Amino acid sequence: MEGYDEKLKKSLDNHFFNQLNLSETEAAQFAITIIEKSMKSKSKKTFKKFIAPAVAAFCMVMILSVLLWNLIIDSKSVSASIEKIAVGEFGKSVVIPELEEYPIIFSAITKPAFLDNPSDLTISYGNEKGEIDPRFKSDNQQKKWEKEQESLLLYGPYLGKEVINIQYRPGRLEFGNSGVQKKVINGMTVEYEHFKRDAGEFVLVNINTKVGGYSVQMRITDGFTLSDSEQVLEEITKQLKDL
Repeated sequence: MEGYDEKLKKSLDNHFFNQLNLSETEAAQFAITIIEKSMKSKSKKTFKKFIAPAVAAFCMVMILSVLLWNLIIDSKSVSASIEKIAVGEFGKSVVIPELEEYPIIFSAITKPAFLDNPSDLTISYGNEKGEIDPRFKSDNQQKKWEKEQESLLLYGPYLGKEVINIQYRPGRLEFGNSGVQKKVINGMTVEYEHFKRDAGEFVLVNINTKVGGYSVQMRITDGFTLSDSEQVLEEITKQLKDL
C-alpha cells in the first residue's frame, strides 16, 4: 500500500510540474514561494490584529501631548503678558510664577487714587481655568469694576476654583506676629506660617526679594494638600531666586 501511495504521489508531482515545464531548480523556487506567501499571509493577519490598538494608543498619546503643550504655551503667554504690564507699572523687575498644574484665573494691579504709584499686583491660580466670569464679558462691565475697585484688570476673572493667591508689593513684607517660622527653600529665606481657623486651613508665606515682596496664600483642602503647598513653594522660590 505504501508503495502504491508513493507511486501515486510521484505521478501527480511529475504531472503537475511537467505541465508547468519547470526545472528542478525552478520547482524548488516555486515551492519556496508558496511557503513564503503562506507565512506572509499569517503575518499580515497577526499584524492587523495588533496594529489597530497600537495606532489608537499612539494617536491618544499625541493628542494628549498637543493639549498639554497648548496649556503650557497658554500659561507662559499669560504670565509673560502680565509681567510686561507689571514691569511698566511698577518700574521694577517683576516675575509672574508659572505653575504648570495651576492656571492663572485672575490678575489685577491696585491703583488707589490717593497714591502716585500702584500699591500691589494680585495673581490668582485655580485648579482649572473654567469659563470667563459672565459679569466681565463686556468692556463696560470691566471698566465699571476697575473704577469701583481702583484697579487695572489684567486677566480674567475665570470661574476656576482659586487654589493659590500671590500678591506682589514693591516694598518689603513682614508678618506682625512672633510665631512665624523661617525656612530656607532654594537658597531663599522665607517667612512661613501654617494655621487653622474656622474659615479653614491655610499656609501663608512671605518671600522678599531685592525688588519687592511676594505674599503667597494657599488654602489646604482634600484636593490641595500640605504636600502640594510645599511643591508649589519649591517651584515659586526656584523662579524668584534670581531677583
